[in-house]
Amino acid sequence: MDAANAKEAASLLLTAYRSRKPISALPEALRPRNISEGYQIQEAVVGLAGQKAIGWKIGCTSEHAQELLHVDAPFAGRVLANAVLSSPARIKDGTVTMGIAEAEFAFVLARDLPSRPRGYAIEEVIEAIGELRPAIELPDSRFIDWQSVGAPQLIADNGVAAMLVLGAPALNWQAKALRGHGVTVSVNGATVAEGSGANVLGDPCRALTWLTNEMSKSGIGLKAGEVVSTGSCADIVRISPGDRIVADFGPIGRVEVVLAA
Repeated sequence: MDAANAKEAASLLLTAYRSRKPISALPEALRPRNISEGYQIQEAVVGLAGQKAIGWKIGCTSEHAQELLHVDAPFAGRVLANAVLSSPARIKDGTVTMGIAEAEFAFVLARDLPSRPRGYAIEEVIEAIGELRPAIELPDSRFIDWQSVGAPQLIADNGVAAMLVLGAPALNWQAKALRGHGVTVSVNGATVAEGSGANVLGDPCRALTWLTNEMSKSGIGLKAGEVVSTGSCADIVRISPGDRIVADFGPIGRVEVVLAA
């Protein structure tokens, strides 16, 4: 895809986002034909958004999420500066329209993971982690039927990134224990989902390693200070205006967001 078409596709997606008027699909001539073209458009979206990219979100790291979106592999999007809030957060109705929430393990990197020909081992990636934070992602799409448009268009749509709510840094945690670490999600005080780190590509640190190596293939490195949200560790939760969503990570902490009615 040439740069002009990628920029035009990005402009259509940004217009849909800012107007809160989703589209059915990108025009055929501007539609990404593969994952690589999806990331090309995503890069153009970030360039036009007028916001600094401060990290990454990984989508579809659980089987449930992959089934929901009819994809067979994870994908990534960029976290923009104006999309990150601290828990407890309050989000105005209409800010997101997809109506789902995801409990996630989020990492903040302490050092760079530059792109390189040789892939990173999980141990190397773990050494680069500075903080672990409990998180709730509120994704959103610029497509009406976001469950059926396919991976290339979802990637172009910035990996359906929208809002990310972060809890305080965990005081005591061990990377090797995250796989079995449990998480409970409640809406308005009632438990609606439970999960663990094992639902995130088998281990949140493995998901972070996937992102590092996937981006490295395109010459993109991860940088110190960037936040990486690793994907839903419990079933995706349906939410509505007025709901109070809490993800409880036990000793790691908890994160809360209210959707203002």
